[in-house]
Amino acid sequence: MSAPPPESFSLSVGDHVLACRAWPARREGPPLLALHGFTGTGLDAAPLAEALGLACWAPDLLGHARSAAPRARGPYAFAAQVAQVCALPEALGLDRPLLFAYSFGARLALGALVARGEAFAGAVLVGATAGIEDPAARAARAAEDEARAARIEAEGAAAFLRAWRRHPLIRTQERIDPAHRARRDRERALHTAHGLAHALREAGTGRMPPLWGELRRVSCPVLALAGAEDPKFAALAARLARALPAGEHDLVRGAGHCAHLEAPAEAVSRIDAFVARLA
Repeated sequence: MSAPPPESFSLSVGDHVLACRAWPARREGPPLLALHGFTGTGLDAAPLAEALGLACWAPDLLGHARSAAPRARGPYAFAAQVAQVCALPEALGLDRPLLFAYSFGARLALGALVARGEAFAGAVLVGATAGIEDPAARAARAAEDEARAARIEAEGAAAFLRAWRRHPLIRTQERIDPAHRARRDRERALHTAHGLAHALREAGTGRMPPLWGELRRVSCPVLALAGAEDPKFAALAARLARALPAGEHDLVRGAGHCAHLEAPAEAVSRIDAFVARLA
């Protein structure tokens, strides 16, 4: 039986309105709160929601697609967006959801887990890092993100997205199911240049405070996933598992950075087993 289409709605989270999708439950288990990566949308959660059968809520993050994209830079700061993530369970009426998050969203999720780990039943993080510890390397990454943000504003979101697909970290996403990729592209056409640029420059890895020393405060179980063909983030997943009190990690075969969409059946099997261990 195919999954029903998601419900689309808007909700106020703090001072801003976020667009959100919700898939109904087709099995028992914790509600899923899904956070997409940079340039993504809540629709990216569709294959996961449909395969897992758990009730799932997936917002467009600030500055992305149908959500608010304020012109001021302040709301995009890492701490401000972490506060939004912390507020989402209450705004959506969810009791200790399972947090699923990818890449950009996974970094925000780590911030939320450090701040309010007790608010979540657990977390699955794909392609995650807890930040850059070396100040010089962090400053260099911030400068790189700023230069890329300036190009987004100068060239426009559509031109940036065409170029972004050729980035080595992103190129493996050509494996994603063509029908889902087409749906993603239609949603990504709604991005604004200033929304993407501000999200990158204010909450990119260069602006993220390193959280490695804070991970011991995370109280819930966390599964760190990475694609087997993404060696940098495979090593980071192993390091996250060691640093978290209830951390574990696993690799998704046949996948690069966007493991849950590049090899969805393999990723879902790992996530399903993790959910069963939470019961």
